[in-house]
Amino acid sequence: MNLTTCVVTINFNYGGVMDLENIIYEKDDGIARIIINRPAKRNALNRVTRLEMASALEDTRMDSSVKALVISGAGGKSFISGSDLTELSTFTPLELEEVVISMARSIAEKSSLALKWAKKSINTGQETTLSMGLAYEALAECLLFSGKDREEGMKAFFEKRKPHFEGK
Repeated sequence: MNLTTCVVTINFNYGGVMDLENIIYEKDDGIARIIINRPAKRNALNRVTRLEMASALEDTRMDSSVKALVISGAGGKSFISGSDLTELSTFTPLELEEVVISMARSIAEKSSLALKWAKKSINTGQETTLSMGLAYEALAECLLFSGKDREEGMKAFFEKRKPHFEGK
């Protein structure tokens, strides 16, 4: 299927509105579709595309009428070719290091318990079957939802302050 570039406005279920440049997001009859729409770049993921995908995925997660999600790439030549390297190459080595350190600091602020289970889930997912990896991830999610760090994270969010996680 060859899709042309289009800009659409989506009214997300949770109240947000977003103009989409790089993806096509559709919902019909319980099926959501996200189509990466950058065929000239072999559907490479740049910052805008990642943000649009994250918003569409969140909308899909929040919409109880969605029973299945299909993710595809426009143009018929590639699904997703990876990161858009032209975006990465605009950084000098020092700038790239600063970006990486900034991301690492942001990750380090998260719950140590959540990070531990995220790492275990990723490793398990790579070492087992898809169904086993997904089952492990679901178990980790259940365990984390019953923890004190979740309560602290939610409380801090509503109080508009940084959380003080204890790893519990």
